[in-house]
Amino acid sequence: MEYSLDNYTLWKGTVDENHFSKCITFMVPPAVSNPLAFIVLSAQGSSITFHERRSVALRNKSTTVFVQTDKSTYNPGQNVKFRTVALDTDLKPVNKMYTSIYIQDPKGNRIAQWLNQKASFGILQLEFPTVEDANLGTYQIIVEDKPKSNAYHWFSLEQYVLPRYEVTIEAPKKVSPFDEEIRLHACAKYTYGQPVQGKVQLRVCRQYYYDPRCNQDSKGICEAVSAQLVVTETGTGVQISRSTYIPVYQARKTIIFENTDQYYKWGLPYTGLIRLRDEDGNPLANSLIFLEFNGEIIANYTTDMNGTAQFSIDTSDLFETQYKLKAVYQSDQCTDYPWLDNYQIEVVQYIQRFFSKSGSFLKIEPVLEELPCGKQKSIIVHYILNKDQYKNIKFSISLNITQNLAPRTRLLAYSLQPHGDLIADSISLEIEKCFRNKVNLQFSEKQALPASKINLHLSAEATSFCAMRAVDKSVLLLRQGSDLSPENVYNRMPYLELFGYYYNGLNLDDSPKDSCIELRNTFFNGLYYQPVNVTNDGNVYDIFQNMGLKVVIETVRTKFPETWIWDLIKLDASGIANLSYTVPDTITEWQASAFCVENDAGFGISRPVSLIAFQSFFLELTLPYSAVRGEEIILKVNVFNHLNYCIEVILGTVNFTVTAEAKANELTVGRRDTVIKPLLVEASFSVLGDILGTAMRNVENLVQMPFGCGEQNIAMYLSNLRILNYLNNTNQLTEEKKSRFLRNLNSGYQRQLFYQLSNGAFGTFGGTNEEGNLWLTALVYKAFALSKPHLYIDDNILNQALIWIASKQKADGCFQPIGKIKIPNSNPIIRNGLSCLDAALNRNLENIYENAILAYTYSLAGEAEKQKRLLDLLIKSAVRTGGLTYWEREKKPAGEIFPSFYSRAPSAEIEITSYVLLAWLRKQNLAQEDMIVISQMARWLVRQQNYYGGFSSTQDTPVALQAISEYGILTFTKDAQNTVVISATGTFKQHFQVDSSNSILLQQATLPSIPGNYSVEVNGSGCVYVYSGERNTSNMAIIDMKMLSGFVPVPSSLDQLRNKVMRLEIRNDHVFLYLAEVSAKEITFTITLEETHHVTNSKPAQLKIYDYYETEEFALAEYNTPCQVSA
Repeated sequence: MEYSLDNYTLWKGTVDENHFSKCITFMVPPAVSNPLAFIVLSAQGSSITFHERRSVALRNKSTTVFVQTDKSTYNPGQNVKFRTVALDTDLKPVNKMYTSIYIQDPKGNRIAQWLNQKASFGILQLEFPTVEDANLGTYQIIVEDKPKSNAYHWFSLEQYVLPRYEVTIEAPKKVSPFDEEIRLHACAKYTYGQPVQGKVQLRVCRQYYYDPRCNQDSKGICEAVSAQLVVTETGTGVQISRSTYIPVYQARKTIIFENTDQYYKWGLPYTGLIRLRDEDGNPLANSLIFLEFNGEIIANYTTDMNGTAQFSIDTSDLFETQYKLKAVYQSDQCTDYPWLDNYQIEVVQYIQRFFSKSGSFLKIEPVLEELPCGKQKSIIVHYILNKDQYKNIKFSISLNITQNLAPRTRLLAYSLQPHGDLIADSISLEIEKCFRNKVNLQFSEKQALPASKINLHLSAEATSFCAMRAVDKSVLLLRQGSDLSPENVYNRMPYLELFGYYYNGLNLDDSPKDSCIELRNTFFNGLYYQPVNVTNDGNVYDIFQNMGLKVVIETVRTKFPETWIWDLIKLDASGIANLSYTVPDTITEWQASAFCVENDAGFGISRPVSLIAFQSFFLELTLPYSAVRGEEIILKVNVFNHLNYCIEVILGTVNFTVTAEAKANELTVGRRDTVIKPLLVEASFSVLGDILGTAMRNVENLVQMPFGCGEQNIAMYLSNLRILNYLNNTNQLTEEKKSRFLRNLNSGYQRQLFYQLSNGAFGTFGGTNEEGNLWLTALVYKAFALSKPHLYIDDNILNQALIWIASKQKADGCFQPIGKIKIPNSNPIIRNGLSCLDAALNRNLENIYENAILAYTYSLAGEAEKQKRLLDLLIKSAVRTGGLTYWEREKKPAGEIFPSFYSRAPSAEIEITSYVLLAWLRKQNLAQEDMIVISQMARWLVRQQNYYGGFSSTQDTPVALQAISEYGILTFTKDAQNTVVISATGTFKQHFQVDSSNSILLQQATLPSIPGNYSVEVNGSGCVYVYSGERNTSNMAIIDMKMLSGFVPVPSSLDQLRNKVMRLEIRNDHVFLYLAEVSAKEITFTITLEETHHVTNSKPAQLKIYDYYETEEFALAEYNTPCQVSA
């Protein structure tokens, strides 16, 4: 072999015998950039010398990466579990290092990424949490596999409810105009195999469609039949519908040739099969078929029960280069439809001659069926040599069917004739998609009770590493076909079925190109001879070329969880594992499968096995979402009995623990099914020793507002980021806390992309027709850029947002509205923006809110002189009382009164104080006087925190948390020690010790009585809206409507409302309406409610409307059902 600049000796030897044959096995060198190599055969003897050279292409062994997810469809908020497994061309595992694995959302954003992940035993298992407000649609898992192509796997995020049962409708694919009736079969079964009790509604309609033929001919048929089926489950009212479309066909019967050759070989029978089908595609038996050969009927055949007929043609007297073969079926059915009249059902095929110089031929009988692994197959070969010497002789070849031949193999038979003529034939064999590693999976029982123990038997090649999965069959009903299976594995493998002499654009055809001989009539011995063009004849060269083979001839003259099991198992030397699992509570059918890899045996996959989790009877409890004290509700319990006889059932209720018990009798053992809904309410006293301790423990609930817009989400995102940075900078960040905050940031990142617009900006609600919000886009840019040290952020998202922000900047550097942008000061956007602020600073120094933001902005920009000027001005207008320092707006509404120690300040004042504190913290060379003012501001801010550690709104919470976290970093000490004592009249007294080791540990004590008087003793150490004057309209406002007990909104009325409000959102038993603004002009909204659970003594439900940014501005109302029923 000649490759690159090297020569490799494959074989060298001496040949003494007259007929010599040898197979050579050799190691192929690694392929480099150029795949072209040459096989050289040279021989030298006393009577012969020759040297032949043939081009070949080399390719390295490649790996294929497969991705398996536990499901193909997820609800928002569920975790996506996935695995990767890398296999080489021999289906053996490869321990790859994956440089990059990432997930893209439907908008093409990269939302998660894993770098430099190493597989164990060829398998890598990862998990990705989705969020409830993520973009719905199709997601991609992309595994980079450079320099080869990447591996892709798709899953979808949809809002779905698992189907309680499966409905199928069986109908004919099409109906004939001669059919007098249509037979439909409907079936409704639970996933655990039992039939559904309920009602069936079936609607069958005729439908017409446009076709020009129908306009031209009134007798034409242009219609179809549609069938709509609705199944309603008894007791629950759950409905599932199915539909089907049945065309009234204009098709006719069909006839085709199968298993016929393109060429005939003289002397060998030409065989094939004729298949006849009716209009529905079904076999047409006992039908007469005529076979014509070059226009003459040579035979007739009657089809068998499969609608087929075998035929054979003698070729001994055939010499022409081409013949016409036709099969005809003549129907005796009469019709009035013109388009069916005089139509002859036939099929035509042209066959060419196969050329052989010596008149010798080989033919392998085709094998039609798929060959199973582990068996032997006898292959029949016919041959005829030198016309008259050996006529139509046959022999058989016994072929062992192994995995190495799967999924398809080519069999070649050839013979070199004494005078140098080469004869050959080849066929393709379909092989069962099997594996060397035989994996078997079996449950110990076919059916088990929920919550019972079950054994799962797994066997494979010794020391195999196995990946197991078991999912609810209901999940598989949503979408099928994307899981690992023998077919998917083999279809993805780089199976090379050689054909022709082209490889990746490289032409390897190096056969000699003889010049063409001119076709002329020849006069010889008094006669004219006319040459025949045989270029269309088949030949042996085509057989070898079609298989990608080359031949050298020298003429010498001689493959309730929705997910139950998702485990990796390492087998021992026995190759067997007996695993114990607890059956989930879901009454359903579970489908389990496993694939295993082993270094020598390679990959193997089990067939799916099922376990039905079922009990003969069970109950379903139906309750309203909530009820108010004093109301009475009817508890609705559906008891499902799947026994074939009646049983006595006793129902009992205690504190919403519902039990259904089947009493034992002589026919059955008594069983019980119980559903428990616990409720616990207590009053407690809590102690924390860190300034951000409360916020740390409640990061998911910092802002007690609905989460339906991009601003709410980014506020929570920034709050988590501030706390993470605080813990990191004070060396309090443990791996457990880091994991928690990174999980929240990742969820926030995904959720924020829902509000991304196509132009790269971010909108309040992310609608397709929405314009970008400059302030929000800048805030998202700031939050994502600050997150990059902790979290993967797609740079394309940042770049697109920055380009959009830059497009909104005016020539003087100003924006409209002005946004808070965290971009490097060297950026031209910032330089121009600071020029705009300088002009504003010179124009107006009276608005406290604006001055606070300007002070913070100049502190970020390093403008110390302007920063000091603004802070000096602000301290003059501060409220300083009781050791606290804070700011109030010039004009404000009355504050909200809370039943607590302090009255909480308005949101805008929290913002002002926070910005001033941030600016003051950035002063150079902080003096003792500065520390006093700073601590007074921080103490005031901490007093404004709500129970969860947040503040009034999404506007003030992120900036306030940033301010107190930066104060906490500045003043943090690990040596603090405090003692807290809470006591009450009587014997109650509780001590708490707080130091650096437990500063963020929540210490609680239950209070003995509420209301009561308690004393606390502590010992130790330790988008911006500009308000100017009265407002005629509000900011964005929210209507919070709580549902009446037992009522839900009618979906159609909500659909009508969506066109009248900015956004409509449903959370538990609340409906939230987002309004752009509220003014003195009356606005009317209508929502229709329907009763789902009967409630007596119904209590009023509350309606609340409030300003989104100024939550202390609100109004309340109550409503109740007009159909009040007393107990």
